[in-house]
This record gives sequence, C-alpha cells and structure tokens, in this order.
Amino acid sequence: MFICFDLCRGNYKAAFTHLQNGVKILEGRRAKANQHHTFLQSPNSWSPTEYALTRVLLHLDVQSAHFGESGPLLHLHPMILGEGSRVTHSLNSLAEIKQTLDAIMNNILRFRRSCEPYVRGERNGLFDIAGASAEQRRIQEHLDDHIRAFEEFVLRQGSHRASSKDVRSIDLMRLQNEALSNILETSLVTSELIYDNYLPAYKKITQLAKDIITSFQAEYGTYRPCIVMDMGVIPSLLWVCLKCRDFQTRHQAVELLERWPHREGAYDSNLLVQIVKEHMILEQPNPGDGDMVYVPESARIDNVTRVNLSGEE
Repeated sequence: MFICFDLCRGNYKAAFTHLQNGVKILEGRRAKANQHHTFLQSPNSWSPTEYALTRVLLHLDVQSAHFGESGPLLHLHPMILGEGSRVTHSLNSLAEIKQTLDAIMNNILRFRRSCEPYVRGERNGLFDIAGASAEQRRIQEHLDDHIRAFEEFVLRQGSHRASSKDVRSIDLMRLQNEALSNILETSLVTSELIYDNYLPAYKKITQLAKDIITSFQAEYGTYRPCIVMDMGVIPSLLWVCLKCRDFQTRHQAVELLERWPHREGAYDSNLLVQIVKEHMILEQPNPGDGDMVYVPESARIDNVTRVNLSGEE
C-alpha cells in the first residue's frame, strides 16, 4: 500500500525503499521456512496472499531497473546468465511464460542501464566492452530461447478458441518481446542514427499496443483499469516515442498513451505524455507535412532524465 501511494505521488525513491523493506520481510520468512531454497523455488508452500504479494514485488523490482535502482532486490533467478537458466523446455501456460520473461526482462533492463555511461561517451577505461558484448550475446540467447518457446506454445494452442483476455496477453508478450529485443540489441550503440533501422519494429509495437487497447475498450468500455502494478503497453510505447524519429509512427504512439490514461506501476501515462511531447518538440520543432523529415544526429536526444523538486530522478 505504501509503495502504491508513493508511486502515485511520484515519490519513486520512497517507493523503492518500501520495496526493499518488503523484500527483506518476505525473504526472512522464506529463509526460516526453508534454508536450502531460493525465494521462488518452493511456491507450493506459500499462502495465496504471500504468493500474490511476491508477484507484485517482482513486477516492481523489474521496473526499478528503469529508475537506476541497485539490485536486483529479489533473487528470483540466476544472477549470471548461462548457469542453467536458459529456457530449454516447453512452456505450458501464459502465467509460466510471463514468469520466465520477467527474469529475462530484469537482466536486459539492468544490462542496458549499466551500458549507459559508455554510450554517453563517459569512457574512463573501467568499462569492459568485450565483457559487455559477451554478456549481451548471452542475454540474447536467453531471450531467443524464450521467444521460441513462447511461439511454440501459441502454435500448440491454435486449435483452442482463446478468450479476449488471452489474446491480449499473447499480444502483450509479443509487444514486450519486440521492445526488449530492440533495447538489448542497441545497448552498446553510440549513435542515435542506428535507431532509424528499426522502424518496422516500432510500427509493430505500436500496432500491437493499438490492438490491445482497442480490445480493452471493446470489452470494458470506459471501465478500464486506471492502475496496475505490472508493466503493460506504456513502457514499450514510451520506447517508441523516444527512439523512433518517424513522425507518423511516433505521433501514433503518443496518441495511444493519451487514449488510455492509466498507471502501470511506476509508469504514469499522463506524466510520460508531457515528457514525450517536450522531447519531440526539441527534436522535431517543425515536423512538416509528412513522416520523412530527417532528424540529424546533433538534434537527437539520447537520454531523458526527469528531476523533480526533491532532486530525485
């Protein structure tokens, strides 16, 4: 509850402090119950409340990577990829697929964050580019394994009539897979011009987000959720808004953020729309009549940081 209140107030530092405290309490309880298991290895022994709370904290832990938090706070999966954590078996439910993706997403976002000083040109000799490239390849292998297992699951379910909720879940995972692939592939890129090569991916992300939002509107009308703790369409649409310089696609992504005002954990669509619009004006003050306006490297913004009155990012 405290985490939710602080996130709604924009007090991210306090929210993630509460997250750390919650994790310590839960890990302490699990350690007493079983000294030989990591946090998520024995879920069958949890109470429903404990399991639900753990999943919420996991979602927030993944999001904390976007806000420069150290960690991961929850030790839910091997910290070093390549040590038995690759998806080598079939996935049998959307819940299992989501849980597997959370661990990979955590690693991708934290890897991206660790590379940002190098990408910005802050090269003090301490950054191991060879090691980072090797880690990037290892993470990519895990993501590729996950995507392959996910698509195989979808094919196996092809003969069953999927509910609208399941269709949205599948579209959301495809959207997140597309965004995560782009985030990972460009983690060591030092030129913003490279992102122009990924326009098909940005168009696909935008179309999937549109399908998800349209489905929600068709099923629930105006009674759509205004706050959820997991990541949905907002982070991926934000990525398109920041990295896609095709005016038409970028503008469509902004319109989708405006079309469904809501919060996904630490991501507030209303606030992000304001930031994105300012970002776009700085990069494309005169977009002209079409989507072919070229944005030179010198005009592109490679990093966006919001500082509030308390000095928090």
